[in-house]
Amino acid sequence: MGISAWFSRPHPDYRHAAALAVTIFLIIITIPFEVIIAPFAREFRLDNHSISYPYVENELVPAPLLLVFAFIIPACIIGYPLLAESTRRKHISLILGLLLSLATTIAVVDVAKIAIGNQRPDFIERCKPRAGTSETTYNKVLDVCTNPNMGMVWEGCKSTPSGHSALSFAGLGFLAIYLEFLIRESMPLRFKLLRWIPALPILLAAFVALSRIVDHKHHWLDIIAGGSLGLAFACFSYWYVVLETERARIAHAV
Repeated sequence: MGISAWFSRPHPDYRHAAALAVTIFLIIITIPFEVIIAPFAREFRLDNHSISYPYVENELVPAPLLLVFAFIIPACIIGYPLLAESTRRKHISLILGLLLSLATTIAVVDVAKIAIGNQRPDFIERCKPRAGTSETTYNKVLDVCTNPNMGMVWEGCKSTPSGHSALSFAGLGFLAIYLEFLIRESMPLRFKLLRWIPALPILLAAFVALSRIVDHKHHWLDIIAGGSLGLAFACFSYWYVVLETERARIAHAV
């Protein structure tokens, strides 16, 4: 029975190695999409009010704070039990699952941003169109934008999907799934209020997503698409790295 289990399900360490390898690979291939490759130059009209919002410099959730919400907080909560040797292997699975969730989300979101090239709500202020440009004709970015900081202009063409929304749901959504399993396994049913604890990371992720609307960095569709992607990859990573590894460990122990 032990030999049969070995061949019917990969060794538990296989999924750990696979998750780590895929995470590193995705981070490496994502770098060109983030800093080198320009997004699709979608034409635009100056009378498009959906991209005519003011540019907000001081964001509610800047990138360093997003890192805290999406990675550091989940990693600290999930990784704290690593100090206990009895649960160390399980929580290594959780950390690797979190990393895979975030790396997969970053890769897919960056590729999508480049391919879609949708303008942000504050795009026209980023562009600084040339005086006399027609408001009723479709214009090309390189033909009418006068902002000397073209990096800022091209960043304005990366609206869909929202990276903040995607990463917050990828990290905090993964944390919510972990807390849900933890509470179901270890908390008595009489403590009903504890059942709501997994909702807290989701509410925090929703706050991050909605902040992008307030800051005029994304449209509603952007944050919905980003949040859906992030949550989907959180669910997949938890299933593949955590649940399947645990099942494989049980199978190999028989």
